[in-house]
Amino acid sequence: MNTLDMLCNKLRLIARYCSEKRTTIAITGMADISKALTGTMEAIIAHNRTDPKSAFDISALMGSFQLALDAINKKDTDMLMAAVQEGMLPELERVQRSNIAVPDVSGTPDAKTEERIASSASPVTVCLFGYGDGQYYEELCGMAPEGSSFIVFEPEKDTLAEFEAELIKNVSFFDLDNVVVLATPGYDTLFCSEFLTFVGVMNDHKVRLNVNVNTLKRFRDNAPKNVITNLHILKKCNFVDSISSVLPRDIPVIIVSAGPSLDKNIELLKKAKGHCLIFAVDTALKYLMQHDIMPDLAITIEAIKPMANYGDERCFDIPHVFDCESNPEIVSKERERIFIYNCRDYVKCLLEASGIEAPAEMHSGGSVATAAFAICYRLNIKNIILIGQDLAYSGTSTHAGNVESAGLNGDIGTDMVDGIDGNQVRTRSDWLGYLFWFEKMIKLIRDQHLDINVIDATEGGALIHGSHVMTLSDAIEKYCAGCNYVFAEELKRLPYLLDDEEYSEVRERISASFDELAKVREAAQKGSELCDKELSAGRTLQAADPAILRAIVECRRVCEAALLYPQINNYAVCDIADEVSRLRRDGSGVASELQQQKLAFEVIAKACDYFEGLRPE
Repeated sequence: MNTLDMLCNKLRLIARYCSEKRTTIAITGMADISKALTGTMEAIIAHNRTDPKSAFDISALMGSFQLALDAINKKDTDMLMAAVQEGMLPELERVQRSNIAVPDVSGTPDAKTEERIASSASPVTVCLFGYGDGQYYEELCGMAPEGSSFIVFEPEKDTLAEFEAELIKNVSFFDLDNVVVLATPGYDTLFCSEFLTFVGVMNDHKVRLNVNVNTLKRFRDNAPKNVITNLHILKKCNFVDSISSVLPRDIPVIIVSAGPSLDKNIELLKKAKGHCLIFAVDTALKYLMQHDIMPDLAITIEAIKPMANYGDERCFDIPHVFDCESNPEIVSKERERIFIYNCRDYVKCLLEASGIEAPAEMHSGGSVATAAFAICYRLNIKNIILIGQDLAYSGTSTHAGNVESAGLNGDIGTDMVDGIDGNQVRTRSDWLGYLFWFEKMIKLIRDQHLDINVIDATEGGALIHGSHVMTLSDAIEKYCAGCNYVFAEELKRLPYLLDDEEYSEVRERISASFDELAKVREAAQKGSELCDKELSAGRTLQAADPAILRAIVECRRVCEAALLYPQINNYAVCDIADEVSRLRRDGSGVASELQQQKLAFEVIAKACDYFEGLRPE
């Protein structure tokens, strides 16, 4: 996109915001393009000297420009709109049609990105901030390779959560090299803060994909097997969001974690029972059972969570929040209502194929306690009370009952943080991450002006800055007294997510998805052979035979269209993540793209054999 195109697009947007009386955005946008307008007028003056017969009315243009500058100083949108619509824009559109040479001051970063799109030999994913009149989008579509996709974010109507959901759906680890971020000219200025946040969300997604590789490696064999094994829960389950229909937001929720301080106040939960929702994390269950306290709801989400927390059979009579990847040994014994924490990847595709939309994914801080908090935040619970959330040592104890356990990689922790009692307490790296996450969420609640109170009634451990600190006894007296609520009774009026007919349809799709494996394996093997052929000939992706490139793209399309592909992708990426990262770091750009694609096809074919062995009966 050249300077004149950029200026005309920006002026159209400015006129629109003037008409909507969006003064700050209109004035800021006009000020931003003043330098480019000055350079353009100089080019028009030079053109008039060399070709007087086709002279443009530079005096009218300059007069309108001066009027616009006056409007900026006065913050007068009516004056600015007149300057734009009656003077500058009509004249610039006339110049635009003449194709005269104007110095390119539209910004080199976008120009370089556009060149990258145009020269790419493989499909790209374009994340475009702003649609405008669609002209820029159409230009990008024209220059992008066949098979490319676009995620268009319109800041006035789309939410960042929707954008993030599209990233999760369309941009995987294997796609990172082929993602570009652009803004329709004018939008990055008119929506400056929104654009920066947009870029931040994209960068966070890239970081998350790279971090998730390590998690995928850890749960490589367990996670996909657990998802397939747990498919039976779809018959009698609900999304966690549905809890809001049976849990009024003014009913307080006590999140029970298993920190050392739980020993101090666990008995007080008997006083709170029936006057709030007691929400227990898995590691706290054994302590609650020892005190004959049945929580109203429990949560376990890890793929390899030990059964030791579920030694008491009564645990399976508590409604549970499970992740699709939760330990199936625990899931299979559950006798009460099941809620799905995050419905994603394969399970999400299955349900959406049946016309059932899954809620947006919740991103917690990495622990089961932060997941419980994320649920309360999603449900907009007014009063969230934390207990057992020490996030610090008590002497050498890490959990209630004087239990001592090391953190990740044997971490015993040496960091000191503010304690709830005013003294410094010792923490470790994983707890520190959870502490920062809680504080970030509390700040988010405050910034969003939400009517949510976070009460830390832990009575020990680290201070969660921003929370209201009080004893559990005082918290129960203040927030639970006068509330009468029995979750088990309320659940009786909540229908399951699927009726029998819908579940039968889902079962048929499960069977069909495994039948697709043969086609995916064949496409992956063919794709690998095609890449190998070009590599053997010493060609890069850019220099490859166009017919072969189209065939490679088609092989990818067949693989990615399969319902099981999200699971296949997660399993496959573990085998080649390190090698792909090396190629991205050391490879010669497009020269390594064929190698990356060949590796991806090879592991996809291999993963098909693995998943064939998981086919449900």
